[in-house]
Amino acid sequence: MNVFISFLLATFCCRLQRQTALIFFIGFCCYVPASNATAADEYAIKAAFLYKLALFIHWPNEIFPATGEKFKICLLGKDPFGEIIDNTTKTVNIKGSPLLIERFTEDVLNKTPPEKLKQCHILFIKLKYLKTTEGILSSIGEHSILTVSEDDGFMSVGGMIQFYTQDTRIRLRINRNELESAKLKPEATLLSLATICTREQCE
Repeated sequence: MNVFISFLLATFCCRLQRQTALIFFIGFCCYVPASNATAADEYAIKAAFLYKLALFIHWPNEIFPATGEKFKICLLGKDPFGEIIDNTTKTVNIKGSPLLIERFTEDVLNKTPPEKLKQCHILFIKLKYLKTTEGILSSIGEHSILTVSEDDGFMSVGGMIQFYTQDTRIRLRINRNELESAKLKPEATLLSLATICTREQCE
């Protein structure tokens, strides 16, 4: 009986977490005050977006961490979030896994083998040159890593999800083909709130 009750509680908590995330996406898909928004406001929303994406995307069973192992969000290049993302995700867990934020600065790309990046579940990329971004995306290939950025041109070089601003709202572009080639399955709920496009259409 105790096991059954634990299962019900876990299921309820998971559903509650998803419902809360869905309300966030719908409500903030995504409002940024036009006149008095600060960078901190913008990146607080984007930080929340980043980890809530994981609730609406399915990783292969062999890739998603076992209960208790860490779910990794990696920031590659310039970190626009700073301590905002640390504070936002401090007590967050993703489907039973504690969340870990890892940072890789651009100057360590020559020292950090792609293998290190392949341990990430979500990779947020903000690099100086688009060509460098294209090389990183190529190096991680079809590994099940969700790639996200806010940089112009990101989708044209194989990125999966891009934040962009339109009419004072932060919105999402999603290349469904890139996700599916990496064995990532986005839920219909997420797709309905985004602009769906191919490499050629996204820019």
